[in-house]
Amino acid sequence: VHWSMGSVGYFPTYSMGTFLAAQWASEISKSANMQITNIAKIQKWLASHIHQYGGTYTLAELLEKNKMKFDPKVNLDYLNKKYSEIYGL
Repeated sequence: VHWSMGSVGYFPTYSMGTFLAAQWASEISKSANMQITNIAKIQKWLASHIHQYGGTYTLAELLEKNKMKFDPKVNLDYLNKKYSEIYGL
């Protein structure tokens, strides 16, 4: 919808969302020692580490609060795994 309206400025927000999803998934699988398929535990982790703060903190502050770094390698690993599986690379 955004593309057809000429609102191409949304692309960076989609990219950031993908990056953060990869960041959270990586942290969830490390810190909570759980499978990414356990939705109830994932929701509980997100509620206690991310959602409860809403817009209280900047992204940098939120990451620091959760002892995380904004790490591009996490996203690159996610993208490499995803596209390797899709295209058999």
